[in-house]
Amino acid sequence: MEDDIKPKVGSFFLIIGVSLIIFFVMTDLGKEINYNYLFFGLGAIGLGFFMRRGAEPPPPSGRFSWIKKIREKEKDKK
Repeated sequence: MEDDIKPKVGSFFLIIGVSLIIFFVMTDLGKEINYNYLFFGLGAIGLGFFMRRGAEPPPPSGRFSWIKKIREKEKDKK
């Protein structure tokens, strides 16, 4: 269970970090620069990468497996 949740929390921190970086850019464009967004955003991105490190890749979904089968049949015909 603990191995399952760690990459998900890491993804959450990555999303929060990117959002904070976007807020920093918006404050920069608004001429009232707030560096707290930049530093917390970079920290959240770093923490997110640290937590996602070593996570197993998701299994193949097989979502478009029927397209793959059709292409294989066409290759076999040639």
